Amino acid sequence: MGKSVLGQWTRESLLVEGIAWVKRNERWPRAQDSSVSERAAVKLFGSWRSYKEELRAAYLAKHGVPWWDEKRPRLGNYRDQMLHETVEMVESAIKRLPALKPYMPLKTAPTRGKDSAELHLLVSDVHVGEYNDPNLMVGMSEGYDFQKFLDAADRLEERVLFFRNLYGRAWQMKKLVVNLLGDMVTGEQIFLGQALQIDRILTDQVFEAAHRFACMIRNWARHFEEVEVYCMPGNHGRLGKKSELHWRSNMDYVSYRVIGILLRDLEATSVIIAEGPFMIVEHGDWRFLLHHGDSIPGAGVAKGNLVSLERKVQQFAQMADMPIHFSLSGHQHRSASIAATAGGRIIANGSWPGGSPFSVHVIGDVQLPSQKLFLFHGQNGVIAETDIILGQKVALRADERRMVTPSYRVGGERPPTKKGG
Repeated sequence: MGKSVLGQWTRESLLVEGIAWVKRNERWPRAQDSSVSERAAVKLFGSWRSYKEELRAAYLAKHGVPWWDEKRPRLGNYRDQMLHETVEMVESAIKRLPALKPYMPLKTAPTRGKDSAELHLLVSDVHVGEYNDPNLMVGMSEGYDFQKFLDAADRLEERVLFFRNLYGRAWQMKKLVVNLLGDMVTGEQIFLGQALQIDRILTDQVFEAAHRFACMIRNWARHFEEVEVYCMPGNHGRLGKKSELHWRSNMDYVSYRVIGILLRDLEATSVIIAEGPFMIVEHGDWRFLLHHGDSIPGAGVAKGNLVSLERKVQQFAQMADMPIHFSLSGHQHRSASIAATAGGRIIANGSWPGGSPFSVHVIGDVQLPSQKLFLFHGQNGVIAETDIILGQKVALRADERRMVTPSYRVGGERPPTKKGG
């Protein structure tokens, strides 16, 4: 692109030379096309990007949109359009499905007490479609598959109603808040070799998760006067590599839209889906931060370190220029709760699988499958908190061959030795 002496360039001459270069090559220039022009552009325009923006404006003012660029939409708009068309297609397909059973309010046990309180449930890291072989976790977990997801969903549905009736002995339980914090699906290409650790393809993961949770929330709506569902996509639902596509190109997001459609006939049930990587919601006198938790550096909660999570919450509060009282997140697969400023709490949710080959081999951590539930008062904040256990503890014991962990034996078929022999 032109002259060999840096000092001979001016802003005008560099733009004229750039326009001529674009006409010759029929594309916009890149910095590596000419080292001399790049140095001149940085010196005269402050940066190559600023030069390229002014060059584009000058070219369009003189020649209009070039033929080789007019039919190519900007990448961001193209991704948004693709996502919009995909969501419309899914919504159209769902509307043609048979409707769920009609909503019939249930005559449930009346709650007592003069004051009202709310139940808040955290649901995250469901990983529908994930398959975890117990042998790969050396027997420290019972494993995870689609049937275990269904069993855990049944237990969660029942336990929420159990605590509703339990707390209802002292409080008016009129409202349920469900926080869906991401990783509803497990994905297909999140890490190398993931296809060997799933028992449902991604499409099935989306619709199976949406249908089961829609049925669950529909049942809960029979026992509460109002249900609010807040939805935050996770990292396992993303399409492509990290940061490669639009943030909402995420199958968790699609699954939430499906849940909203399946619950659209319930007037007292609302589904609110995040359009960005975190959500701030006010309940009573308190402000809640909802985020998946994948922006926390390092292992964080998974290693028992809550400092990084607390620091991230402070960053969110500074960006929003407002105090955050409660932080609700998942991702780390480890239940935790610590006191925060001004009576608030930082609450991290557990997971449905409990453990995985990655958690055993890399992090060195296995937890019981669990989800957080807390009782919330508009003025007093969280007044009770519990973990709903979704699975069973696995106890390692030696077999008749004195093996504690799973193994494959070849030969040596001798009678088992007695202890102490």
